[in-house]
Amino acid sequence: MSRKNIDMIAWHLTRRPCYHLVLLVVLFFSIGVEAVDRILASASFPADARWMTSYLNGLPAPYQVQVDNSGASATDRANENQPWYFTSSAVFSGDMSDAYNGILSFRIMHVQVADSNAVMITSHPIVMLKATCGYSLTWTPKSFPTTDVVTVNLNEYSGWKDSRTGKAPDNLDFLGVLSHLESIKILGSYYSSLETTKIMDVKLIAGRSQYPCCNARSEVDACTTKPSQEFNPSNLVFYCEGSQRKTVKISTIVPRYSRRTGGAWITVTGENFGLAGTKPIVRVDGRQCQDTKFVPSRVLVQLPSNIDDSTGLAALNNKRGNALLNAWMTATDSMKNMYPEHCWNGMKDDGSDKGYNYGTEASPKYINQGETGIDTGGPCFPSHCSSCPDASKSWCDSNNQIIAESSGICKGRGDPLTACNQNFPYQRFPSLCPDNLDTPLVSNVVATARSNIRYSTTSLTSSDTSFDLLDIRSTNITASLQASDTSMTVFSITDLVCQAQNTPQSRNCLQDGTATELVQNFIKIFDASDPMKSEIVLVEQITGDNTIAIARGKGGSTAIAFTAGSKVYLCGKNEHCLTSQDLLNNRYVRMDDEIMKVTNAGGIVNVSIPSSTCGSGYNGSTALIVECLAPCNFTTPLTGRVIVNSDSSIHSVEVISPGSGYSSNFLPTITVENGDRCTFTPIWTSAIVARAQALTSAQPHSNVPTVTRMDCIDSDETGDNCGGRCKPCPSGVRGPQQQDTVLCLTPELKHGLKPSDLAVTVEAAPGPTNSPYQVRMNEMRTSWVDKSSYSVSCISEQNRGFEYGAHDFVWSSSLKSDHAVMITGTTVDVNTGDTYVVGAMVKQVTIAGKHIMSSEQMGSLTVTTASADCTAVSGIQDVVGLHQHCALNGFIARFSKSGKAMWLTKIEATGPTNATSVLTDASFDSARSELYVVGHYSDGDGSSNAVTTLSLYEVNPSTRVSQATTTKTIATEAFTAANNVYQEGFVVKYGKGGNVLWYKKINAAVMPGSAGLIVSDLKVEAYKASTSNIINTQLHGSGKPPTAPTSTSRVDINYDSGVVQQAVQGGTGTVSTVTLAATASSTDKWYNGLTIRITKGPGYGQKRTIYEYDGTTKVAKVQPNWDPQQIPTSSSQYVIEGGRPTSWVSGMHWSNGGVYVSGTIQTFCGPACYTSGDKNATYVRMGEMPDVYRDSNSPTTPKHIDLILSQDDHESFVAQFDMDGRVFWTRLVGSNGLYGQVTTGAVSSFTFDSTQRVEEDMFVGALVTVVAGTNMGETRMVQSFSFSTKNVTVSVDFSDPCDSSTKFIISNRGTQGTVDSYTPATNVAVLSGDFLSFDDAYKGFNVIFAKPDGSAQTLARIVSYTASTRSFTLNLYGSDPAAGDIVHILDSATIAGIAVADDKLFVTGLATQSYLRVQNCSFDSATVLEGPPANTQPIQVFECANVGASLSSNDHSSVALVAQGSNKSDAAVGVLKAFTGWGMYTLAYNGSGAVSWLQQASGGTFRPRAIAAVEPSVGGRALESQWGGTTDSRSLPSRNQPDDASHARSVGSENFPTAVIDGRYVYVAGEVYDWKNATDFGRTRFPLECSRGKVLGEKSVSTARLLEAQCAGQVVAKGSEASWPVASSASPDIVLVQYSMSDGTVNLIRRTGQEDGKETVATIAADPLTGSVYLAGQFYVKDAINVQGGETTRTGGEDIFDLAAAKRGESVGCPLQRVQGTLSLGESGTPHCKLYSQAKSTTTGSGYLVKFTFNGDENNRGNLNRRLVPSITGHLTASSSLLSCQDKNLVTPDANGQTHVLTGSADCKTHVSGCSCLYLVIQSRISDGAGVYQDGGAGPQSYLSGYKIRITAGRSKGYEGIVSAYSVSAGVYNVIPSLPSTGVDETSQFQLFPWSEFTSRLHLPSCSSPVNAGCGAYNIDWAKTVGRSLVSAGNTQITAETSPVSLSLVHSDLLVAGAFSGFGGYTTTGQASLGFEGIDEIVGFANQNSAVASFLTRLED
Repeated sequence: MSRKNIDMIAWHLTRRPCYHLVLLVVLFFSIGVEAVDRILASASFPADARWMTSYLNGLPAPYQVQVDNSGASATDRANENQPWYFTSSAVFSGDMSDAYNGILSFRIMHVQVADSNAVMITSHPIVMLKATCGYSLTWTPKSFPTTDVVTVNLNEYSGWKDSRTGKAPDNLDFLGVLSHLESIKILGSYYSSLETTKIMDVKLIAGRSQYPCCNARSEVDACTTKPSQEFNPSNLVFYCEGSQRKTVKISTIVPRYSRRTGGAWITVTGENFGLAGTKPIVRVDGRQCQDTKFVPSRVLVQLPSNIDDSTGLAALNNKRGNALLNAWMTATDSMKNMYPEHCWNGMKDDGSDKGYNYGTEASPKYINQGETGIDTGGPCFPSHCSSCPDASKSWCDSNNQIIAESSGICKGRGDPLTACNQNFPYQRFPSLCPDNLDTPLVSNVVATARSNIRYSTTSLTSSDTSFDLLDIRSTNITASLQASDTSMTVFSITDLVCQAQNTPQSRNCLQDGTATELVQNFIKIFDASDPMKSEIVLVEQITGDNTIAIARGKGGSTAIAFTAGSKVYLCGKNEHCLTSQDLLNNRYVRMDDEIMKVTNAGGIVNVSIPSSTCGSGYNGSTALIVECLAPCNFTTPLTGRVIVNSDSSIHSVEVISPGSGYSSNFLPTITVENGDRCTFTPIWTSAIVARAQALTSAQPHSNVPTVTRMDCIDSDETGDNCGGRCKPCPSGVRGPQQQDTVLCLTPELKHGLKPSDLAVTVEAAPGPTNSPYQVRMNEMRTSWVDKSSYSVSCISEQNRGFEYGAHDFVWSSSLKSDHAVMITGTTVDVNTGDTYVVGAMVKQVTIAGKHIMSSEQMGSLTVTTASADCTAVSGIQDVVGLHQHCALNGFIARFSKSGKAMWLTKIEATGPTNATSVLTDASFDSARSELYVVGHYSDGDGSSNAVTTLSLYEVNPSTRVSQATTTKTIATEAFTAANNVYQEGFVVKYGKGGNVLWYKKINAAVMPGSAGLIVSDLKVEAYKASTSNIINTQLHGSGKPPTAPTSTSRVDINYDSGVVQQAVQGGTGTVSTVTLAATASSTDKWYNGLTIRITKGPGYGQKRTIYEYDGTTKVAKVQPNWDPQQIPTSSSQYVIEGGRPTSWVSGMHWSNGGVYVSGTIQTFCGPACYTSGDKNATYVRMGEMPDVYRDSNSPTTPKHIDLILSQDDHESFVAQFDMDGRVFWTRLVGSNGLYGQVTTGAVSSFTFDSTQRVEEDMFVGALVTVVAGTNMGETRMVQSFSFSTKNVTVSVDFSDPCDSSTKFIISNRGTQGTVDSYTPATNVAVLSGDFLSFDDAYKGFNVIFAKPDGSAQTLARIVSYTASTRSFTLNLYGSDPAAGDIVHILDSATIAGIAVADDKLFVTGLATQSYLRVQNCSFDSATVLEGPPANTQPIQVFECANVGASLSSNDHSSVALVAQGSNKSDAAVGVLKAFTGWGMYTLAYNGSGAVSWLQQASGGTFRPRAIAAVEPSVGGRALESQWGGTTDSRSLPSRNQPDDASHARSVGSENFPTAVIDGRYVYVAGEVYDWKNATDFGRTRFPLECSRGKVLGEKSVSTARLLEAQCAGQVVAKGSEASWPVASSASPDIVLVQYSMSDGTVNLIRRTGQEDGKETVATIAADPLTGSVYLAGQFYVKDAINVQGGETTRTGGEDIFDLAAAKRGESVGCPLQRVQGTLSLGESGTPHCKLYSQAKSTTTGSGYLVKFTFNGDENNRGNLNRRLVPSITGHLTASSSLLSCQDKNLVTPDANGQTHVLTGSADCKTHVSGCSCLYLVIQSRISDGAGVYQDGGAGPQSYLSGYKIRITAGRSKGYEGIVSAYSVSAGVYNVIPSLPSTGVDETSQFQLFPWSEFTSRLHLPSCSSPVNAGCGAYNIDWAKTVGRSLVSAGNTQITAETSPVSLSLVHSDLLVAGAFSGFGGYTTTGQASLGFEGIDEIVGFANQNSAVASFLTRLED
């Protein structure tokens, strides 16, 4: 209902001796607003029995409340002078903000008033609203009307008073109290006599709602409507303190991201996070952090953000007087944290009435209740800070301490009502705070001393350390001066006056002025008997020669008496005069913005002598003799010595201590013992100072600088006062300093919630703006009461934008040794998250590490071998290939998901001294929890061959390391000792517990004498390994099985059907049988286990299981028995079903998976290549085939696969094993050797027949081996080779003429040359030949040296290569090469990596030669019936490139031969284009070893390094709602996957919220070297707009047309004349190629890296869930200044991956910048995508990790690069034309200006869409505002050519086109399409922006132009450095590097493994040397002998 505004109380009391009834109704409602009848709270008596009585100050009243059905009553006592109140129960507490403008109603009944004459007291408040934060609102009536009903408004206009101010509250005060209501108090006592009062019907009724909301200042305000949650937290509340609040604000959050699982520390800084000892709540998107904590001690001793913690605090002005900071600096952290709210003046109570002793940590002496000692904040002390700047202050004693007076018995000490002793310092001096000290004293600089000479000056340089004030002019008074005197006489007036005294710029105080110039200047007098007494007077008149009239008591001084001889100093115009006598040593002064510390006040800065050969006879003591006789005086004496020449004269004087307190006109006398005739002149100065104090900087000062003595420093607080940043005590009455930095342990991102653009909020209790020292005392001021209330920060741009994802390091571990440890591979169990690591070690390996998320490492694990020491390991290239003369051994380590070392085991080679074993790769089969590892082993000796035993050790479960004895052993084949290098490969299968299941060898089955074999670079991938032993499963759609005419599916197959011949019912002792049709299988047991179902006739519907079948009689035994009533008969029809499908051998081992192994095999003819013994082909045994492939005529004879290789051959292979170690097939990949058969021949030559394509003279220098027929077993070097005539000439004759029976193999051809010279001392060979011209191009390859005829061979490994001199540094495994030797580098082709997906094997590799072939063989098609009971055997298995008969005396009838010769189905890489270096190939094999597709790229120089295949789907379809188990933090819903399962969110992607599942891809990562010649991948699929309708894969696509260039597939390095091929210094960039998994189409290509910078890639991983791709490798900085530890500014680092250039330099996931050195790793900085090297070197690499995200858009826009390029704006002119610029012909075109970026070499006007001409007037300014943007370049090559233009206003508004420069200088551009007929003019305003946002400008060698800026960052989310030096001198190391070698992914988490070396920690045992983004330190080296260590680290998404 409507109510009037009533602003008074109606009060009616009827006074009777008993039972007086008073009705009091207090109504609260809003003015002009109808009351809302919503009851917020009410008192229901007697249920609400918790009402009490209390006094107004909060203390309980001693009156019991009695409750009955009608209300609550209480009876007080007579003579009660204090009013008491009914205090509400908890029902009326909490958030009652809805009561604003509402109603409170209640009734009061006076049941009894004992004294009928008692007078009603009307001065007390009637109602109090008490807030939880310690204050209240009270209302007291002004008058008492006679009406019985009393009403009042509850708002800020209704006469309420705020207890803090005594004034009316504002609306926020009212809302603050109501929203934090502690209780309602209603007056219960109205008389001084005894009375009984009853309260009834208390109700709180809501009014109009007011909502807390955030305003533009991020402060809480009141709104009438509910605010949105964009900038308003859901838990936002009104501040309890209302208008006197301290607002909680956030300014920075670093980092602004966390992994999805939470548990990462982020640092939140801002304002008013509460006092130390409280615990704020931090929330991320409303979810509370797992933990919060303040940064220890940071708030209490704060430093400016631009310095680090090594900067010391400024020294004190008066160390004795500033007890505050002295106490603080000497107290321990525990003491500070124990009492963080105290005002630290260092004088804590010691229990007596005096206090200087603040105690110790063990026994602190504090009073934590009342603060009544000399510390501040309690009731006896106002909330001030205090100190004693000097003893002249009346509150200070002679020791510059506050006078310790007895406190008396005062509050908190005894009687709480007794005041403190009136002389107690803070009681007597209530304003005792340094901010209230005297006005600062000032003077001016007038002179300075430089080089023993004093100069008059009006300025100081930044290096001057002394200066003179005006007090350089001084004299003395001649007679005593009384306090009443107005005239005084001095010895000399002119001594007081400077020349040109009143003209400061020309004043010279080293010369006397005139007496009259002294008038109206101030002078200062110091008493001769008491220097502490002084007075400032004003000179009014010169009354005599030396007499002056003065005005007394100026500058705040008092006129006093002075004795004769008192000192008089000139002050000039400075009334508050500063002299050297005012400057005590160690006091501070300020000059402009610089603070200086006075080290010597009134000192002797120098002592001058007449010359440098002054006097003679000075041959005694050199010390100065200083005499200061009255009137000379001093405080500290001058000391010094003389420097004596050889002739005993004095050369100079050295002042050791300048002394202090000297007067300028009464200087000391100086002599030296034992000499004469040298005069010493002391040079006095007012002050000698230390410059640049208190965090200021030294600077020059000019224009007669003013010097101010600092009694207070308002900001830096380095003087006597406190309360600033350097001191923890507040100044004034604003309360203690709040915490401003809090750490938050992030919460987990829960399922279904968005991961990006989240808000972080802080809930804290900062208290009010006025000092909580009073507000937080209890009512009697005897103890603390926590009256703070929590408030929440608003949301602003400063605290939103938080993101989950981007991968964060969570743990790391080192694998170290006394010598070397090298990780070679990792693999992950996707079920458990366990990681398996393999590699090689020297002597031993130890696992050790520390973790941020767990402590499960549980010490360390170590395994040791008996091998000898060696130091020949520096990187992975020394391990995976040929390794001789250094005993290595393999290891396997298993880590849990959380980083715990589960177990560690070894393999060990024994036999010869250097016996070596290495594990090179591993793959885990999660379906069976089995581990497959591959590696090689040898005797380690390159000169002979000895049998080597490889011991395989299992894990001891109790020790978690290798057992003491070996489990299984393998031995190398026992060839003759004359055999040269011999290295075998192996495959071993382990259980997850470290137990050995089986092993297989890859070894030579046949090897000629003195020859060698090297099996190396083995890799393994297990794919569906658990089913890989199931043979030849039929592929869907392949046809019907031979016995299954009604095939329905792969799950349910009808094996047979027919008509029953007979059935027998089983009875007792018999069985039920059925005789099948005559057409049934004749194989016994064929139908065992299958089900027979009667489909027609008697017995219809019955199903029985066949448990025995006789193929001869066709009788099947079934169970259970037939139904005796329905026994099948000969009229019954049946079907047999429920079994597995049958198939036939067609080579299609399709979809059951396999264990795929790749590697390299090299044969070595040996030192006596053909001069002794035979040199037949070498047979390399890959392994035994499954039993089913045995020949039917020899079913018990094992079938093997052997490779047939010529000598000096090098082949790469891939092979498919099954889970039992059997081999299905082997293929040679990248062969260019020749297999053929002779047609005619002679002893020195032969002709042959072959369809294989090769080049002329291709095989000169290669070896030919006869493998069958005449001359079988002989090997010769090819001297000439003609493909056109098919003729081969050999260097040395065969034994017999070759004939048509002769079959041969010519070895693969690699790079060839000859030796110019060889230096044995350095192992350097200089070669001639056609070699690549960049350094280290051949590093790691093996090379063979041979005499010109092919004999006397030597094998070596290339350690390094210098291109400019063609110098090769070698590791030799034989005799030294000599000049003229033939060189053959075994580099024709290599496999860089393998990957498996979609039942296919994907292979990529390097191609250095033309005509490489990929074997494409298949099995035969003999039928193999699979089904019960077993398969039959095929008649024969096809042999890939079978050469026919046995090739040696060994019986190889049981061998499936794989030769390197071609067959008609081989896939050929073909002729590589004319190129400067390397090409590459990528291919896919199906499960049967047939080539599915093959792609090649060449033309430039490209080296593939790694491959990954990813199917971002499950079951070949889009992801479903869950994957991998129940919904949890790793399930798909937590990634915001939509219901339609169309995509999965990649939470690590900064720029795109989703990664759409749009295909299955193969990714190849490699390096491009050539910036002039492009590597051509052919036309790419994406972007579709330029490939639609074109031939995908088309090579040599023109890049002249902008549209074509985007999908031309041509890649160059980002380089210039400074890099290869112009210079020999290679600067490779990283390239990522995406292929379609189904057909090998190149979809897109990405390139990244610095121009002229070097980046390499080593490993790749692809996320099977999101499709994101990760690369790891090394980068090299171009400037060594960009080294870790040198991050001094945000401008440092190098933009390796172009993210900064793409305007994404702070992308989430990049390393945290480390400019803020005060915080530890991981706690400071924002992401900084410019990277720093680990070594101060440009030639040492640093590890990196980079993430690519592909969003599935057909345009693959990849990231926001182009969108972040600022648009360019301006207007057009009327000179523009609808015609082309060529037709308009108004200006001279640039070169090719008539063409267009869309037309290539054709004129613009030929385009089908037309071409017009535009005159552009650009008005946009460049970023620094220096000028208008200008295009660069010329014609179609200009920066803006290819930009899209949009007319945004004026004529032809809305037009869009593509511009291309016609004349850059004239601003004339062609545009396609042509303009509309409306044309354009000056009103046409345009916007230019990049047209193509989705290309990375692959064909251009630079991204420097604006149009190309950031082109290397496409699809990159983030990049980070892998590892950081932890040593203090990390920025001085020159050899530190990390080298990642392996990436693994599990549940979108990353595991990175690699090697590290050169970090400073290796010199000290156990010293931590390497860390990962602050989460871990790992000890990399055990002692100084260690060369290489390895690491494993995990990153969580």
